[in-house]
Amino acid sequence: MQDTDDARATEGPEIPQEVKPLRNKIKDRIGLNEDLDVFSEKNRPKIDQPLTVIRFFRLLGLWILSFALIASFVYGLLLAFHVFGGPNGMEMKGIVSWSLSGASCVGFLLLTIASEFRDRASDIQRVIAERRERMREFGLTEEQARLVEAEFLPTQRKGKKAKVLFVALSFAFIGLYAFFYYVFHVQLDVLATYGIATSIISVGFFLSGFAGEINVEIFRFEIFRLHVHEAAVGIFFIIVALPLVYFGVTVDKVLSAFYMFIGAWLMGRDWKDLSAGKIIERKKKFEQALA
Repeated sequence: MQDTDDARATEGPEIPQEVKPLRNKIKDRIGLNEDLDVFSEKNRPKIDQPLTVIRFFRLLGLWILSFALIASFVYGLLLAFHVFGGPNGMEMKGIVSWSLSGASCVGFLLLTIASEFRDRASDIQRVIAERRERMREFGLTEEQARLVEAEFLPTQRKGKKAKVLFVALSFAFIGLYAFFYYVFHVQLDVLATYGIATSIISVGFFLSGFAGEINVEIFRFEIFRLHVHEAAVGIFFIIVALPLVYFGVTVDKVLSAFYMFIGAWLMGRDWKDLSAGKIIERKKKFEQALA
């Protein structure tokens, strides 16, 4: 009896099930994929492993962009109901607009830097190798698994002329607009217009590589026991963008243009599921379809 008491004293008090960390309770209730948990042991950055640091920043950027998108949706609803009225309302609208735009830019910048990392290709190949067994669990044959690998393998990144051209043009147009506006107090809207257009096209170059690579790591996105297709995310981008176009200030309209582009791009990328009417499916139904 004494030995048992000593052992219990050494082990410490038993932690009841109710004391489970709130973060874990929320994660279990939502059913979020572990690959997206930025605080999990698997995704924590390790100083001696640079690729884990890059992966952490990529996931952090994805979370920041997601929260900015959800906040923009709420902000768009408030705009549609004309909540921001009067002088104080206009000032608050400006603060919210610039905050959301800044958060979106930070999130996208982190995603871009992480996806353009020079050792990213070897990291993707490692993740694909780890996913082979999971592909088989989903019912894919060996040949189908090889096809999936071929689809998601990163490009050799040999042709960068078009990407560099549009990035340079966006900086040139926006830089010239800022120069004439702040130095000569002349507002050349044509420069701003084409600066935004070339910036959106530049986003497409970076987004294409990132979207393919994030699919390798996450493989499929599930939340609340639902399988969410890329087309659903694209539709949500467009829904968020529309109120910003009609009711927002100038910076809202610029942000909505990016959201519109990303939404249309994601819908086009998932055209097969979209044409089949597969937007959001129950997890059980989705797994039965795979079988």
